[in-house]
Amino acid sequence: MRKTITAAALTAIMLTVVPAMAEFNAELSAEQRCEAGKNDAAGKYAACIAKAERSLVLSGNSENYGAALFKCESKLVATWSKLEVAAVTAGTRCLSTGDRSLIEVFVDGCVQSVATALAGGPLGADPVTCNAQLGTCPGDLATCTSSLGTCPGNLATCTSSLGTCPGNLATCNGTLGTCNAGTAGLGNVLTGKTFSSTAGLGVTGTMANVGQQNVTPGISAVTITQGYHNGTGSVAGDADLVAGNIASGVNIFGVVGSMVAGSGGGAQLLKTGQTTSYGAGTDGDVQKGAARSFTDNGNGTVTDNASGLMWEKKDASGGIHDRNNLYTWSTGSGSMDGTVVSVFLASLNSGGGFAGHTDWRVPNIVELQSLVNYDVSYPGPATFSAFNDKCLGACTVTTCSCTRADYCWSSSTYQSDTSYTWFVGFLDGYTGDFNKTNSVAVRAVRGGA
Repeated sequence: MRKTITAAALTAIMLTVVPAMAEFNAELSAEQRCEAGKNDAAGKYAACIAKAERSLVLSGNSENYGAALFKCESKLVATWSKLEVAAVTAGTRCLSTGDRSLIEVFVDGCVQSVATALAGGPLGADPVTCNAQLGTCPGDLATCTSSLGTCPGNLATCTSSLGTCPGNLATCNGTLGTCNAGTAGLGNVLTGKTFSSTAGLGVTGTMANVGQQNVTPGISAVTITQGYHNGTGSVAGDADLVAGNIASGVNIFGVVGSMVAGSGGGAQLLKTGQTTSYGAGTDGDVQKGAARSFTDNGNGTVTDNASGLMWEKKDASGGIHDRNNLYTWSTGSGSMDGTVVSVFLASLNSGGGFAGHTDWRVPNIVELQSLVNYDVSYPGPATFSAFNDKCLGACTVTTCSCTRADYCWSSSTYQSDTSYTWFVGFLDGYTGDFNKTNSVAVRAVRGGA
């Protein structure tokens, strides 16, 4: 005979059992509650995706299948996170953390293996042989039961894409955003192109496409537009950019000129330096000729930008460059074999040479006259400031520039009496001839056509 429990009796039983159950639950640790909750969540997730497989078999609707899988995963993610947060709030942590993705992939593999078998395929290997994470699968992913190919739906629905995970899947912790280790920023990717990195998933680049850029050289620098250059572009060239078309010593885009005054190309004779006019048509009035310009090279030399000649500077140091050093032109043979050669030039051209050059020589009379400034009066020195600057104390060729206001040898012989040589007197710029055996100052030069 069936016994009937009255409402009063049932109430009495519940009043007895419920407090006992509450007391039992209170005795569970936060770790135990988390572990039990994750077991329950994993089971519900397995049942959820198995139900999705059932619907796919019955309807064949893959779109609904993908949506169902997304709901299963979303619920698992939310529950898993809630359990781990609850443990932290209780002052502890779950016995396993950051494992939701790994558990999810494992369950996916199991359910997919069952679905494959029920569809007439092989059951496949036990997922346990995957050694708990895909990174340690024997062989390669192709041999692993839970490979990317078995992800439910497609890769987009796979929580953890192996291609973007640093380390192993356990570190992905649920979303592709936390897996991606890329460092590209928006400005590193072309406008209109999307990419994924620390900037986010599927973000669009902002680098401008400036197309081709053609540059024509000028007297000032040309700024190249920042961004992506679609095409090779070009820098204009000029067939006339050759050394013979550029004044000697002048450097234009790496081409050093070799053209000197009087060598063609429309070059002129040099200005004398006179600027005072003494009537119409006088030198100081018309000031004809190429402008004078000098460059101190900082190494003891001066370049005449009009003639292209490089000159030795003189100093007051007492060394080989001292302005007061005197040399003989000849030993008496008539040839230039005096100390101007054996001592002066031999010193400048020995070893690595003076200022890195070993082709120093004595200038001819026309070259030497080009250093005369005819606007300077006696007692000179009648030269340009580039050769008469800061000549004080024991200065050197790198700190000053000196000229002796006296005779200076040229390499040109006086043809009316070949025992004499032409000189320039830098007291006032006059020229004359002197016996080759006399001792006279000398300044070295190099270059020229």
